[in-house]
Amino acid sequence: MAHKFFTRQDTQLLNRIQEHLSYEFPEIDLFKSTVGQNDHQDNRRPLICTIAVIDRDYSSASTWVKRLKHSIAKEYGIDISQITKLIAGDIDRLDLRLMDIEEQIKSIIYDFPVYNQFFDEFKIGFIHRAILLALIYSFSSRFDNPASFKRRLGLVTVEEQSGKKSDHKKGSSSALCRREWYLWVYSAINLAPEFRTHAEVLQPIFKYHDQVNASFSNDPDKI
Repeated sequence: MAHKFFTRQDTQLLNRIQEHLSYEFPEIDLFKSTVGQNDHQDNRRPLICTIAVIDRDYSSASTWVKRLKHSIAKEYGIDISQITKLIAGDIDRLDLRLMDIEEQIKSIIYDFPVYNQFFDEFKIGFIHRAILLALIYSFSSRFDNPASFKRRLGLVTVEEQSGKKSDHKKGSSSALCRREWYLWVYSAINLAPEFRTHAEVLQPIFKYHDQVNASFSNDPDKI
């Protein structure tokens, strides 16, 4: 959960520094893909580290120093502001914290062979594995039967009655589970279309996804 929190904070800071750099380093538009790209040598962002004045003995660091030095903004007396440097420092610290969390997760996530056999089958990344394990482990002690597990995911509804009124709701399902499940299905279908033929058990899910998408296309007000 901490990983998701820090990732969200990191993204917000990256968006903010992008706005600052559009004025203080306008050439950044030529290197957009590099703003959020980690250096292959130590997984730290070269541009962010350069702006935060973090000493790194890599060629990519000197490249960004030269680019900043020859920015057209310099001709108009515009320098990298102190607030931009502080934001860059915050981004780098968050990146380091995220890397530390990821290393901790990797050190324990594969100690659950039965669960990982399932995760491997559906090509679930290690961060999502950690989230799922935190929510469902141990399966036998948390869930009495498959139906209770489906309720946890919000895949089945629970009938609720009040007087003459009857309604079906998701009951006590986990909002986090539902969100992560939806994001996985969405990415599996839209970012990795080969998943459509990956496993027979997924076909009803993909079919339902297509039906929902079609209904939204026909009636955008439903979104």
